[in-house]
Amino acid sequence: MKKKVSLMLLAPICFTFLFMILALTGFTNVLEFRIFDSFLKFRPSPPEDSSIMLIDIDDQAVSTIGTWPISRSITGDGLMLLAEMGARQAVFDIEYTDKSPRGVNSEVIETVIPELLESNIGQLQYNISSLFEAVSAGYIPVEEASEYIEDLVDLAENTKE
Repeated sequence: MKKKVSLMLLAPICFTFLFMILALTGFTNVLEFRIFDSFLKFRPSPPEDSSIMLIDIDDQAVSTIGTWPISRSITGDGLMLLAEMGARQAVFDIEYTDKSPRGVNSEVIETVIPELLESNIGQLQYNISSLFEAVSAGYIPVEEASEYIEDLVDLAENTKE
C-alpha cells in the first residue's frame, strides 16, 4: 500500500518538474499563443469607428519623400493639414531615434557660412588692429578713438547677425 501511495505522489511531482522545464525553455509560450489565437476566433470583431483614420507611412511614402526618418517639418505640415480637415487628436507610433535631415542646404552650412564668418571676422580683426596702430602712431587722437570703437562694435554686431 505504501508503494502505491508513493507512486501516486511521484507522478504529479514528475509532471510538475516537466512543465517547469518546458516553461523555463519557452516551449509553453508557443502553445499558449496558439491557444489564445484559437480563442480569438470565437470573439466578435470590435465595431469600426468611422471617425478614426489610420494613416500608414509605408515604403512607398518614404521613397516618395526620400528620407527616413521623415523630417519633423513634413510631419508638422501633415498635422496642420489634418487640423484643417477637422482632426482633433493624433496619435503617433514612431520612434525618432535618428537625427532628422537638415532643413537647409548642408553645403551652405558646412562651406559657405564658415567662409563668410572667416572673411568677416578677418576684416574685423584687421580694423581693430588698424585702429590701435593709428592711435599709437598719433594719426587718431585718443579722444576721437571712441567714435571708431562704436563703428567697430556696429561692424561686429552686423557680422554676428
